[in-house]
Parts: sequence; C-alpha cells; structure tokens
Amino acid sequence: MKTEFLTGLGLSKEVVDKVMEENGKDVNAAKDAQKAAETERDNLKGQLEISQAAAKGFAGKTPEQVAAAEAEMNQKLADMQAKYDKTITDHQKEIAKRDFDGLISTEIAAAKGKNAKAIMANLDLEKLQGSKNQKEDVAAALAALQKSDAYLFGDAQSTRQVISTGGVHEEDGGGAPSDSNAQMNNMIRGKLKGE
Repeated sequence: MKTEFLTGLGLSKEVVDKVMEENGKDVNAAKDAQKAAETERDNLKGQLEISQAAAKGFAGKTPEQVAAAEAEMNQKLADMQAKYDKTITDHQKEIAKRDFDGLISTEIAAAKGKNAKAIMANLDLEKLQGSKNQKEDVAAALAALQKSDAYLFGDAQSTRQVISTGGVHEEDGGGAPSDSNAQMNNMIRGKLKGE
C-alpha cells in the first residue's frame, strides 16, 4: 500500500500515518512467517537428502546386512562415547589435582613452611586429596605436623645454625683470625710465593 493512494482518497495525514503503521506491522509479520516457513522447508530438504543417501547405502542389502551395519555403527558410537567420558574424567582429575596442589602450596606458605617437599613427604596426600573438606583437613594436618616437627616451620632466617671452626670470631663472623689461623695463612702465602 502506498501513502499517495491513501492521501488521494482524501484522508488526513494522521490517519494515513496510523494506517501505514498498522500495515507495516502486518507486512513484517508476514515476512517473519515466510522466513520461518523457508527455514523449515530447508531443514526438511536436508533431512530428506540424508535419508535418501542412507537409503542408497542400504540398497541391495539384506536385512541381516543392514542389522550388522547398524550394530557396527552403534558399537562405534559407544566406543566414541566411552572415549569422551574417559577424557572428561581424566580432565576433571587433572583439574582437581592442580587445585589440590595449589591449596597445599598456599597452606604450607601460610604456615611458614621452610621446605615444601619435606613437609609434603610427611603428609598423607592421598587421604587429604580425597577429603570432602580439603582446606580444613590440610590446615589441621599442617597444624599437627607443626607440633610434631616444628623444625620444618618458621622463618627461614629465625633459626641460625652455628658451626664452630675452633677459631675466635665476632658474632657477625668478622674480626681478626686467631693466632693459629694467622700462622696457617702465612705458611700458605709463603708456599705460593715459592719461599
């Protein structure tokens, strides 16, 4: 419908606009219905082509051959489904292990563990990984380990190991060497110079 046709009938501009608006709604609804019908037609054509190709594949075959082909196809489908399920399960296990390893590392760091490998060697990791409350159970296991093996935890610099060499040294390791060390140093220097 054209605007000129309606104005030629002597209708006012407001009436023409209202009529054109309603007509536009009807036209758009008809276009949408046509698109839906075309889409359905195309889908049905595709299904028909697939069915015809399948029928050609079975042409001249006995019912037993068709049943054997169907059984083979079903077995392939079952094998593919099993492979897919295994891949999903393996992937979920990898994710769970990564999350658990991250949790263990975080908790050991929070407990000020000095050597993560040594601490993990003292934990029942399989039991902890299978736990439903991993975070709480890991924290409890680390707390128990801190009580039994406190040397594995604390600031790395807070425990200083002192090894005596027999000489007299200042607290910071500096200072003058003892007489025996001075004599030894002089002997070595003399041999190096060829004396």
